[in-house]
Amino acid sequence: MKLNKLLGMLAMGLGLIACTDNNLVGNDDQHVVQKEGSTYVAFALDFNDANTRADGTQTNATEEESYISSAYVIMANGEEIEAIVGMNDTNEDAGNYYDTTTKQYLFSTSSGNHDFYVVVNPETIPTEETSIETYFQTEQPLNITTIASNNGEGNFMMSSCKKETFYLKDNVTKEQAIAGTNGIADNHFSIEVERVAAKITMTCENETLTDGKTQNPTEVGTISNLKFYLQGQATKSYRMANGNLNLTHDKLTYIGSDEIGTSNKNGNGISINIGNNKTAATPVYCLENLQDEYWQKNTTYVVLSTQFIPKTVVDCTNGTITTNTQTSPESFYVVESGELAMNYILKSDLDTFQDGDETKLPEGVESISEEYVNGQCWFGPIWVGQSDTTPQKGPVKRNTWYNLAITSIALPGKSSMPEVEPEPEIPLVPDTHVAITLTVKDWEVVDRTVSLK
Repeated sequence: MKLNKLLGMLAMGLGLIACTDNNLVGNDDQHVVQKEGSTYVAFALDFNDANTRADGTQTNATEEESYISSAYVIMANGEEIEAIVGMNDTNEDAGNYYDTTTKQYLFSTSSGNHDFYVVVNPETIPTEETSIETYFQTEQPLNITTIASNNGEGNFMMSSCKKETFYLKDNVTKEQAIAGTNGIADNHFSIEVERVAAKITMTCENETLTDGKTQNPTEVGTISNLKFYLQGQATKSYRMANGNLNLTHDKLTYIGSDEIGTSNKNGNGISINIGNNKTAATPVYCLENLQDEYWQKNTTYVVLSTQFIPKTVVDCTNGTITTNTQTSPESFYVVESGELAMNYILKSDLDTFQDGDETKLPEGVESISEEYVNGQCWFGPIWVGQSDTTPQKGPVKRNTWYNLAITSIALPGKSSMPEVEPEPEIPLVPDTHVAITLTVKDWEVVDRTVSLK
């Protein structure tokens, strides 16, 4: 495997290496006295296997989610960028360059305090003409398919978790910086980076689930073709986590269409496999969404769809319940009132029974629901970051994996895709009970149990 494919994971250590033993700078076979007040500092990316951290422990990220195609180490003085070293800056005659032999980033600078940042796989390459405030501390319109793509080798943008300020000792040579050892006394530092995006998956425990009428799911029916759609996504975020984490709603644009592809309202949805193996689930990625107050208008959520084949249906000819002989999903109605309420009527059976008279209903049926076209049932909204202990909050944090594990479905749900209230200050009141265990950093898994009603 190529070296740059063995990238450090989200919390990978970026070794900032600087050590000092003498005040000489190597120059081929000759040594010259280094100018007083100047020093070298070297930065080494710690390339690790995609499935392990630097300390050897296992992580949850895939190789594509860890791949580094470009990385930039930035040295700054306040808001002013002093120097940038990228993987393509290989001119060893320059004061600042990338050493292809040791895979380290070198800076020639003055001693004292300096600020450092790292950005990996950026959608916009930083330049010295850009200020730190503009590049890291200002919300940007970030395209999720550009900064979180697992196609090919992957291209996940990562950045420093925060500004790091280090004191650099004086008169450190280039050779000393490259050979630096761990420890503050030797000017050896590390920077933790994290992915800018969040990851969302869904799993479903069983294809045969209860509809709330019976305690025995085998008497209800089966579901198939489970899909989820990600909605209410932010299109702006910070390249680096901002001290003031939330973006006010007027600075965000929320997507309710298919602008980001199949996961959205007008797309094809993300397929959900039966089983509890979240690592095998198809992921979708989105920008973080942190607010002071969470309302339906500004909170990221998913909706779920599935096709349902009821085990029993109404026999329209005599108003009794009979076994459904259909083996593939087809359109049906739910009996809303009458003696047969909460049972199902196949559209094909009802059409035959009515014979053109749409007002005619079977015995025991007073009213029916809207048509569930092709047996498709909808559930939600499910607020991605919602905790069972704080139901009015739904934060979506960067570098966090949210897995929504469906343990039960109270069928049939809704006959069309649920919509949230666009008006201001409408609270998060989903038609589903959710429970979240939230962890952060390094693609930590956020397990949730979802019971849909």
